[in-house]
Amino acid sequence: MIPSYTQKDVPVFERISTWDEFKGYCNNSMDRYTVLLFWVAWHPPCDDFKKLFQEFAKGKHLSAPVYADEDSPRIYGNYLWCNTEKSKELFKNCIHFQTYSNSKIDYSSSTLIPKSRRFETTKKILDNPFETKGVPSIAVYDMCKYGIDGFIVHREATLFDCPEVDSFTEYIQKLHLQYFKVFESTKEEAFERIDKMIKQSPILAFIKGHTSDCENECAELCEYFDDLRLRFNSFNVLSDPEIRQWLKYYTKVNSYPQVFVRGKFIGGINIIKAIMTKDELLEIVPKESVKRSALERMKTITSKNFITVFMKGTPDKPKNEYQSELINCLNDHKFTFGYYDITLDSNLREQMKEYTGCNSYPQVFLNQKFYSDSSNFMELLNSGKALSIIPTTEIVMKPEDKLINLLSQARIVVLIEGEKLAPEAKSSMEMIDFMYRSKIPCVYGNVSLKANPELRKAAISYSKWCDFPQIYYDGKLLGDPIIAMTLLPSLNYE
Repeated sequence: MIPSYTQKDVPVFERISTWDEFKGYCNNSMDRYTVLLFWVAWHPPCDDFKKLFQEFAKGKHLSAPVYADEDSPRIYGNYLWCNTEKSKELFKNCIHFQTYSNSKIDYSSSTLIPKSRRFETTKKILDNPFETKGVPSIAVYDMCKYGIDGFIVHREATLFDCPEVDSFTEYIQKLHLQYFKVFESTKEEAFERIDKMIKQSPILAFIKGHTSDCENECAELCEYFDDLRLRFNSFNVLSDPEIRQWLKYYTKVNSYPQVFVRGKFIGGINIIKAIMTKDELLEIVPKESVKRSALERMKTITSKNFITVFMKGTPDKPKNEYQSELINCLNDHKFTFGYYDITLDSNLREQMKEYTGCNSYPQVFLNQKFYSDSSNFMELLNSGKALSIIPTTEIVMKPEDKLINLLSQARIVVLIEGEKLAPEAKSSMEMIDFMYRSKIPCVYGNVSLKANPELRKAAISYSKWCDFPQIYYDGKLLGDPIIAMTLLPSLNYE
């Protein structure tokens, strides 16, 4: 059995009128039986079976569970009906090719159409006589018994001529139980196959096609993996319809690609895209799956944060006191930072010692460049001069507190739009040039609207002045740039 996955199966009780509609239900339901009622408006027993079909679609009278499990509700039948007198082609195709009727059904005379009326109806619908006693007639297509690639041969169906309601209900109950058992046993076998597949590969991507010729999201995923130089295995779900459908039940995701790492399902395309956007994949894939050099991995790691700490352990579980001292110092000064547990990557650990010239850990990188070991960096933090090289955006505090902290870093603080080496406004550039030519020591703070809007807003509120640059002496605003340039040469900078 190959299931037709939907995230929430709904009972099927539908009216059809053409042979193509009927074939469509059978082609798309290789995991369901299909029951078709030939109905007429003028014969009351037809309405009895129509009502029975509605109840079947709601799960009533069925001896097997309607739902295989709570997360993946299942039904096992399509319950269809047609107006026999308005669906001549459909009736002719189904009846002409039927081969037998269930002899165990006890036909009741009360359900038969009167002979004269039945003959009249026959001549109206078909050019040739047919082997049925009248309406209601019911065609049952058992996909478990006759399921093959493509449309099931309709001459293999079972036709019931005017059955009793109770007898036919018992038949459907047994058929439904059969489908439930087949579904569950086939599901167990398929899940065992999937378990074995995902445990054999550190990274396994289920995609539509091969890595060299897949399209759309699958191609996007393969290209991303190649850019990261990841070693991964792929499985073409188009080559195996059984895995293609059962995997959807396994993960409860109805699209491809689907990615597993170390036997754990990571996600479908939406989750994978989110991970790709944040560049977080390297944090969860096995290190042996990364084909990139150690130094390339280091550059990727340091690109995510201005401050990156390569340490032994994690901030929550440092390996020794040297690691914990640095983490505590960073937290005390409320700096944001990224980290990488170097004990998980022996190749990178050894190559970094050669690259930085430092043989111990932790090691600190600022703006993707090696700064120092932990002792020198903690000295910088404790000296109060950290904001001279670390942007205030890296401090975890309220904008007002960030401003006060910045103004306390030196006697003279200049708030400009942009960075010292890349000012965004002419007035900021002129102020930087004046401070340089006058050899006046100061600390700069970036309050550009793009880079740090919250700090800019706090500075305006604090100073009651809307223009920049703003020049502060001992935490107090000197005035506009012209006034500040006049006063600064005469001030004490010590």
